[in-house]
Amino acid sequence: MRPDQEERIRSLIGTLTGTDAGRELLSAALQASGHALMRQATLDAFPTCTDPDRLALARTGIILDSETTGLESHDEVVELAMLRFRFDAGGILALDAVFNELREPSVPISEEASRVTGITAETVAGCRITDEQVSDFMRGAELVIAHNAAFDRQMVERTFPGAGFDQIPWHCSFAQVDWFSRGKNGRSLEVLALSEGYVYGSHRADADVIATALVLNGGGTETAFAELLRRGEIDTIHVIAKDSRFEAKDALKAAGFRWSNDGSDAYGHRAWHKEVPATPDELNALAELIRSRAVYGKEMSLPAFRLDARTRYSGRKPGVQENFRTAEFRNLKEEFEARSPDQPCLF
Repeated sequence: MRPDQEERIRSLIGTLTGTDAGRELLSAALQASGHALMRQATLDAFPTCTDPDRLALARTGIILDSETTGLESHDEVVELAMLRFRFDAGGILALDAVFNELREPSVPISEEASRVTGITAETVAGCRITDEQVSDFMRGAELVIAHNAAFDRQMVERTFPGAGFDQIPWHCSFAQVDWFSRGKNGRSLEVLALSEGYVYGSHRADADVIATALVLNGGGTETAFAELLRRGEIDTIHVIAKDSRFEAKDALKAAGFRWSNDGSDAYGHRAWHKEVPATPDELNALAELIRSRAVYGKEMSLPAFRLDARTRYSGRKPGVQENFRTAEFRNLKEEFEARSPDQPCLF
């Protein structure tokens, strides 16, 4: 191909990708030939809301991602990215400022972490992130979202204890959206971004927060973001299958229980554990599983914690430990329907 032909093609592509109509035309032409048009996941790619009424009532949130020295409880944050955004109950309206800083840890960066992120000891030498920097950026935010909040929240609460991460509601775009019901083939951020037509440099915190905003913006009658908020407002019960028999592991695993090897994600218990919505149907089903022959084979009273958006995903114990008594849930649905609204839940 001659240089002048290449230049004309580049000019045409630039013209087409510069407008929504042009991108639709180019995308249709590529699809017809068995190809696809993908966009870079950047701030400019986000379709900012132009409705003045929605923007006037918008609230502020933070999307957060951290890169760390490793995956264990003693590991530390080496990169922190936060994206301020505006939202309402229907979805994300606009993306604002990005915070992206490196931090030199007090423990070595694992070889695996460096291989995945490209961050080495030399990359972060002399870098600092203070609690004050973080809290200043978060000022005015009403919630934090992470794509694996169970990991990120515990990491940032440990690394930045004075930043205020323990005082704000948290939501998880990995766990609080039913991505499979939305036709997705997976829940990883890379898979979700590709399904929405975006590519990005994954496994760096700044790219991840922008990609998270873009995938949460997708959806039909209800955006993924709206689903995340709706599901996050429901209290949950975190039940610990303490002293369960070894033979029960397959039944527990099949039911969605996870094993805590060191107790860090089960409030100090080295046991199988699961978090379920605090609704009659979910609690009845959980009680039935626990008393089944495959698990305990009898009525049980197990350690449990009630969680909401302020306490969920944190490594800190959320108040007083309660007990999940399976015998009290045999007819829970009928009791819920019969009790007055101000009567406390049996738990």
